[in-house]
Amino acid sequence: MNEAQILKALQVVMDPDLGRNIVDLGFIKNLSVEGGKVRFDLELTTPACPVKEDLQRQCHEAVAKIEGVREVEVRLKAQSPLSKAAERAQASLKHVANI
Repeated sequence: MNEAQILKALQVVMDPDLGRNIVDLGFIKNLSVEGGKVRFDLELTTPACPVKEDLQRQCHEAVAKIEGVREVEVRLKAQSPLSKAAERAQASLKHVANI
């Protein structure tokens, strides 16, 4: 079992609002595989996601089906995407130490 197998298994989990799988959307972060233990963050775009527990359950079930997996830990996280203006402002100030 390796990270590629885990990501492939997670491709069956779809975001119902965006209509794409969570791997392609970049929601899987900090994936680690140690022995039979798999850990990763499921990083959603909002902490108020109404289906977050359902997505977490689907992730757990998809990974648990892989041969050799003994334990699955799915941590829920949320990161609101920055607006384009905020991204530009942040990039232009990256070398500024003090204001």
